[in-house]
Parts: sequence; structure tokens; C-alpha cells
Amino acid sequence: MAVVALAIGVGLIRGAAAPQTGPAAPPTYQSEKGRFQQALLQFMAASAGIYGDEGARLRASLDAMQGAVERWDAAIERYPRGGHMALAGVYLDRGRTADALRELTAATELEPMRPELHFFRGVAAGELGRPAEAVESFGRAADLDPGAPVPLYELSLRLRILDRDQDAAAAERRFRAAARTRLSKKSTAEAFTRLALQVEAARPMFFLARYHDASAFLRRGAYAEAVQAFRQAANGDPLLAAAGGRGDPRVRDASAALRSGSLRAAIDLLTAVVATAPGDAEAQRLLGMACWADERYETSSAHFRKAVEASPRDERARLALAEVLAKAGRVDETERVLLDTVALLPESGQAWYRLGGLYHAREQYAQALAALDRAAALGALGGLDAVYQVIGQVQALQQNDDLAVEAYRRRVAVNPNDPAAHRALGDTLRDVDRFDDALTEYLAALVVDPADVRALTAVASIDLQRQQYEDAIAAASRAVSLNAEDKEAQYALATALVRVGRAEEGATALRAFQRLQEAEMARDRRVYALNALRRNASLALQGGDAAEAAARLQDAVELAPNDASLQADLGLALLKAKRAQDAVAHFQRALELDTGADVTRSLAEAYGALGKTDERRRALEMYERQKADRLRRGEFR
Repeated sequence: MAVVALAIGVGLIRGAAAPQTGPAAPPTYQSEKGRFQQALLQFMAASAGIYGDEGARLRASLDAMQGAVERWDAAIERYPRGGHMALAGVYLDRGRTADALRELTAATELEPMRPELHFFRGVAAGELGRPAEAVESFGRAADLDPGAPVPLYELSLRLRILDRDQDAAAAERRFRAAARTRLSKKSTAEAFTRLALQVEAARPMFFLARYHDASAFLRRGAYAEAVQAFRQAANGDPLLAAAGGRGDPRVRDASAALRSGSLRAAIDLLTAVVATAPGDAEAQRLLGMACWADERYETSSAHFRKAVEASPRDERARLALAEVLAKAGRVDETERVLLDTVALLPESGQAWYRLGGLYHAREQYAQALAALDRAAALGALGGLDAVYQVIGQVQALQQNDDLAVEAYRRRVAVNPNDPAAHRALGDTLRDVDRFDDALTEYLAALVVDPADVRALTAVASIDLQRQQYEDAIAAASRAVSLNAEDKEAQYALATALVRVGRAEEGATALRAFQRLQEAEMARDRRVYALNALRRNASLALQGGDAAEAAARLQDAVELAPNDASLQADLGLALLKAKRAQDAVAHFQRALELDTGADVTRSLAEAYGALGKTDERRRALEMYERQKADRLRRGEFR
């Protein structure tokens, strides 16, 4: 699991001095905060239980979290009490928002003309669910520093919460003006501020159901209480039982073998254990993991089922079973397993999320939304914005425009410093002709990332529609300067230039657009042809005509000779067509293009058909090494 930073820190408004929570903060305070964050991530990674030996890591990470929190709090107690602003920043970072608000209130009384004090007071008040107080504070910050867009954006959000829509619209107009002015000056990026504990992750990171209640303390900033709750929940975790020396020692040996990538040894050990103790749920689960890594999906699913039978509340075994069944294409069984899991363990965010993804793929949108909403409500350590992204997509497919907008707003709320989140919300608003609101979000994306070409192009497009040609030229010109290969930016620039009478410049931009459009059309035709050839090859294979499939895939390879997956597919078709020698050539080409290509087992089969014993043995050895490497890295999943 990659180490990522936790977004507990605070962002800055333009010209503001942040509370002392960055690199300038006292070393003891910063180091203990970092240790707590790292230990939490280690706990999350260990709780997956891939190898079965993670119990010691769970316990060590809990001890590390507890020690870090204790030392962190001790450092805060020693922190000088003279500066209200700096102390407020320390409290915000620690999750002690009420204490931070008290210090910020005292600071604003002493220095009422400092906009950053009012800004962070608004942040704290908003976190505590006091929108009226947040409105007053953000409004004051915006009045004191009218060129700062972030306080105005935050102000408009809180005004919407209070149903003061007209005032919110006025704040958004001020935001758009400030953001445009800032953009014209090519200012550096700014950041929005959120206090919630979140890891930046591409996919949702849900705690297991047994740890869900403990994770709620994290979301409230109650870190000491969270550690104790995690520790209590871990007492019944099978991983800790194994770490305590209980159970068959061969299981511990098998875990060590799995971690080292020794598949054969692990499978032999675990097979011996379950032969004498078929009710050992953890041994069955680990044997299922080993067979999964060995690409024996039917056997793997059988052992996961036995693990679930022996321990019905074993969420790890249930999720693994669902994943293996999905890998084997057994979608109906996958659904049944996930439904059984959420019925027994309704706090399983991962099960709800996977169920939502399954329904989404099957275009069962009502069921997908219900499952994804349940997943989102359970919270996650990171990646929750990805859940809201999918919810927004599904709502849009259902033409539930207002609900799609709401989902994308939630995505922005989780990670407001992601330009893509603002753009997705802007696109959805523009689709329903809410152009002012869309423009607000595109400009918010540019506050976070002034070099976001797609946001600049979207701004230029709206300006064009409103016949604000000079503004369109400014936005499109900047987009083109950043990426001259962006077709939409070139078109917007060309159109705007022509409209203001700058025909020669417009013609140059239009020629660039036409060149890019022609290139895109050629790529589209190629992709369409490739997809059609792949589809026809698949249909031929289903009909038992491997020769026809190989012919179609050969045509595809001629269009994309450096596509490793196409080379592999052609090799498989040729092997089925009894053309083993030709198959070998394409398998080898796939490996040249991608050393991790999953063709070594098929390559061994082709060599076997040709009677090349030594080559077959070497291919099988490579196949075993690839599996072992994936197992060591935990990537077989």
C-alpha cells in the first residue's frame, strides 16, 4: 500500500499567514503528528490480512498510534499560550475544533483587521455546524481582503446552507470577479481548507465492519478515543489470534511462505492443515488466497466458502470470495455473496461499494444508487470522492439532474482541492443550463490549478456563448499557451478572434483546430476498427472458429502492432487454431512490449504442443516467478 499524506492541514487564503501547523511548527509536534498518520495507514494496510501474519503489525500500529497521540497531546500542552492564532492552528490540526474556535475568537478581538483570523474562524465554525457564525466570519474575511476568491467561495456555500440563495448568488458573483482578476495576473495556486481526516486515494479505503464504529471517532477528531476503540475491536480479530501464538503453527509458516512468494510451500502447508481441521476458518481463507494467487479460481472460491461457513462474520473471506467469483465471471454468485454480506454486516462499506459497482455495470441503476449511497454514508479513510463521482454519473444517466448536481457537490466537499471535482460539477451544471453556477466551478478549479486547460477552455466556451469575446480570448489563449494540442481550446480561440475582427489570427487558430480534429477523427476511426475486429474475433471464438478469430486479430495487430494485449490475444487464438509456432511468436512479442504480460502459461502450452521441452520448462518457470512476484507485492488481487 502506497504511503500517502493525510489532509489534516489547513489551506491559505491569498496573503494570509496560516496557523502554525506547517514545517515551521515545533519539531516535536510535527513529528508526533506524522507518526500518528503513518501508524494509522499501517493499521489500514495490515487490516486487509492478505498474508494472515498481519496481527503483529496491527498491534504494533495501534501501539504506535497511542504513543504518538499521547506525545502529540503532551507537545500541545507544552505549546506556548501567548499566540492565539498559532495555538488555534495546533488545535485545528489535532481535531480540537472547539478549542481552536475559542482561540480564533480571542485573536479576532485583538486584531479585528486581519482577514486570515476571520477566515479560519469561519472554517472552525463551519466544522462545528454553526453556519450562521461561519457566514459572518467568511463575510468579514472577504470584506477585508476582497481580492481573495477562497473566502467568497466558502461564504457562498454557507449561505446556501442557510437558504439565503440571493445572498449566495451575490457572493458567487464576487467570487467569479475575484477569480478572473487573479487568473489574469497568472497568480499561483491557492488551496481550500477542510479539516476532515482524509487520505488522497484513487479508490475508496473503507475500514472493515468490525472497525467501523472506531473509525467514527477519527472523523470527529477524537484520536485518543479512536485508538482505544480500534484496540477493543481488534481483540476479536483472527489476525491477532494468530499473532498471539494460538492455532496450528503450520498456518504461521504458510503465512511466511505467502509473504515470501513461496506459493507451493504455502499451499502444501495449508492443504495439510485443512485436511485435519476443515473448520479452521483462517486456514481455509489463507488457502483460498494462495489458490487465488495461483490462478486456481474454482478451488480458491471453494476454500473461501468453507471459511465463511466456519466463520460467517469473516468479512475478509466474504469479500475475497466475491472478488474471485467476479474474476471468474460468475456475476450472479458474486451478487448473492455481496447481498449476504451486507445483510449480516451492514457496516461493510467495501461490500456496499462493490455491490454498487456490480449493479452499475449491469445498468441496474436504482439498485446501484441504493448501494452506493449506503457505502458513502459509512464514510471512508480516503477515496470517498470516488464514490460520489460514480453516484453523480449514475444520477446523470437516469436524468436526475438535481441529484447528479448534489452528488458532484458532495464530491467537491470531500476534496475541494481536486480540480477535476470542480470541473465535473461544472460540466453537470452546464448540461442543465446553469451557466453562472458552472462558471463558478470552472473558476474554482482554476483557483486550485491555474494551469487546468480543460477548465480554461470551459470558461472560454461560456464566455463565447455570452458574447464576451475578449474574456473568451483571454481564457482560450492561456489554454492554448499551455497546450497547443487541445482541440477545443483552439476552436474557442479561433471563434472568439474571428468575432472581434482579428481574422488572420482566427484563421491560424482555426487551421490548428482543423488539424487536430482530423487527427482525432483518424484516431477514432482506428479505435472503432480495432473494437470491431476484437468483437468479431470474440464472436468467432464463441462459435468455435479459432481460425476466423485469428484472422480478425491479425488485422487488428496490423493496425496496432505495439499493443501487447492484442499480441497476446492473437497468440491465444492461434494456439486454439493449432498454429503453435505462430502463437509463440506473438506471445514473445507481447512479452517484449510488456514484461508483465500474462502470457507465460500459454507460451508454455505452445512450446509443449511443439514438443520443445526445455523451452516449455523455462516458460513455466517464468510463469511461477510472475505469480510469486505478484504475490509478494500483493498485486494478484
